[in-house]
Amino acid sequence: MKNSRLVVIGHRGAMGLAPENTLKSIQKALEHHVDMIEIDVFVARDGSILLNHDAHYTNSKGKKIRIHDSTYDDMKRHHADVTSLQEAIEFIDRTVPLIIELKPGVDADQVCHVVKQYYDRGWTEKDLRFCSYSPSILRRIRQHFPESIIILNHDWSSIRATWLAHRLGTKHIAMYNIWLWPPVIRGISRRGYVLYAYTVNKPTVAKRWHKAGLAGIYTDYPDLFERQS
Repeated sequence: MKNSRLVVIGHRGAMGLAPENTLKSIQKALEHHVDMIEIDVFVARDGSILLNHDAHYTNSKGKKIRIHDSTYDDMKRHHADVTSLQEAIEFIDRTVPLIIELKPGVDADQVCHVVKQYYDRGWTEKDLRFCSYSPSILRRIRQHFPESIIILNHDWSSIRATWLAHRLGTKHIAMYNIWLWPPVIRGISRRGYVLYAYTVNKPTVAKRWHKAGLAGIYTDYPDLFERQS
């Protein structure tokens, strides 16, 4: 892993450069030559899979509305940039892999139903990947797509993260950066896991951790890590 190039993942597109989880943010990530893009999704009342980090959005009157109780058109009236999963997939169009994060409680079956349409059209498991903090969601995804690439998100314990990843049958882990430092990274990497850190916005930190075995970073500012394609 130490000899591999650091993988740069645009966090919610490129949320430090444009509104997160929108086509504008995704476009910024692509402009700065990221290796992958990560987005968050929730399922709306009408079955639409919408990009949003939280289970709620704020309407024009400042009121919080649950996405589960809304529709695509409802959100579009209040946020012109609201983006569906289909729009994101087709906008990226296999330029780079897309990592779809399902928050705990999101209906994996509905998300997989949409993704299957793209697998049937020629997208591959490398093009469309999944991540979640929820082991049960990741298990459900694997029931739909046994060959899918699943990334276990974990925010505190490297021991628990590797234990859960082993049980899930995945070698891909993403961990919150405050719980990572070189000895921890080396320990995880030497056990054969592909480790990503979120969110890393300092190139000096990324470089130091990469030397310890970190595979990649999620960043809000891909321009700081830009490589010409």
